[in-house]
Amino acid sequence: MMASWSKQAGGLLLFFFFGNLLNIARCLQQYHCTTLFAWRGNHAFDQEDCVRAYYDLLQFAEVQRTQPWEFLGSNTPATRGLPVARVPRKFRRGTCTLTIGVLKDSGYVPGERRGPNLPASDVGNWVELAHRAGNALAGCVRQGQPGWTWSGENSGLGVFFWTTNSAKDMEVIPAALLMPGAGPENSSNGTSDVSIDTA
Repeated sequence: MMASWSKQAGGLLLFFFFGNLLNIARCLQQYHCTTLFAWRGNHAFDQEDCVRAYYDLLQFAEVQRTQPWEFLGSNTPATRGLPVARVPRKFRRGTCTLTIGVLKDSGYVPGERRGPNLPASDVGNWVELAHRAGNALAGCVRQGQPGWTWSGENSGLGVFFWTTNSAKDMEVIPAALLMPGAGPENSSNGTSDVSIDTA
């Protein structure tokens, strides 16, 4: 009787141990992939287009370094006394669009569970955003799926890969186009103009 109980307790202990390891592994996964039609559209993106959009973000991040920025939606006032980056910001290459945005302003995002508790702005830097984009690129895009990851001091920023001209891409309007007197979305090198000001 005692041996039977001991085996059951041991099995239960192993179950909780491996269950906790699995939860830890899920927490360490720094991206969410999706098969939503709204993100994918009628035609899947070309993975190499996503890689090119990622390299555009990397080049931009090299210039900005690890300087902290306050990332804001177009109607959110600056409050931190830091340089301000108005988002969404799109890096578009052919069939793939990489978008940086505040999660609160990004509509439905699969896997995001905080809902109304998301911050309206967040502090981050472009190098960290590029690092996080690399996670989503490797974990989702290279598997043929759109996906996203988070960044920022309060995990309030989203880094998204989706198909150009998909419903989600059309839903998320770049901040530069939302602001009075803004220039065109796409520059000659295939990336969108970033809308940056200082607080």
